[in-house]
Amino acid sequence: MPLSDRCLAVGAWAPPRLNCTHMFDLAGLAAAHAGRHVAGGADRRQYDVEIPFGAQFGGEHEVKVWRDRELAHTWTLDGRRCVAPAPFSEVTWRGGFLHWADETFAPEESEPVIVLRRACDIGMGRGMDLDGFDRAEELRDEQGGICYTMQPAQMPVSLRMKGSARDWDDHPDDLLAHGPS
Repeated sequence: MPLSDRCLAVGAWAPPRLNCTHMFDLAGLAAAHAGRHVAGGADRRQYDVEIPFGAQFGGEHEVKVWRDRELAHTWTLDGRRCVAPAPFSEVTWRGGFLHWADETFAPEESEPVIVLRRACDIGMGRGMDLDGFDRAEELRDEQGGICYTMQPAQMPVSLRMKGSARDWDDHPDDLLAHGPS
C-alpha cells in the first residue's frame, strides 16, 4: 500500500476481518508512522495505554493513552460504554467509532483516539478465562466473525494455547522491563 498518515488506511488494501486484529492494527500504525517519518516526522512513536482490570465488569473506570510520554486522552468508561468526555461519549462505541474518529479528526489527532478505543476492546478481554476454552468456536456467540481466528473456517482449527496468558497487575513495570524505555 502507499504510505499514509492515517492508521486506518490499511483497511482500504486488506480486509480487516480476514487478518489478525492485533497485527492489522500494528501494520496500520507502522504504515502511518512510516508515512509521517518520510515526510519529515519523528523517528519514533510510542503509545502507552492504561486499562484497569475490572473495567470490563461495569462501574466507572478511567482509561488513558499517552503518546510519546504525553497524556493524550482520559476517558471514563462504564463497562463497555464511554460516558465521558464528549464527543467520545456521544458516539456509538461499536459499529463505527473508529471510522468516526478517522473522519472527524486530523490523522495526528485521530490516531491516539483509535489506539485507545482498540485498547479498550483488547483490555476488556482480560476478564475472560480463555484457558476454559479449547477452540475458538466455543466463543462463537460472543466473538463470531470479528477477526481472522473467528472466521467460520478458522474457528474449528483455532486451538487455545493454554497457560499462555500473563498477569502484570501486581508488577506492571516488569511488562516492558526489557522493551521501550
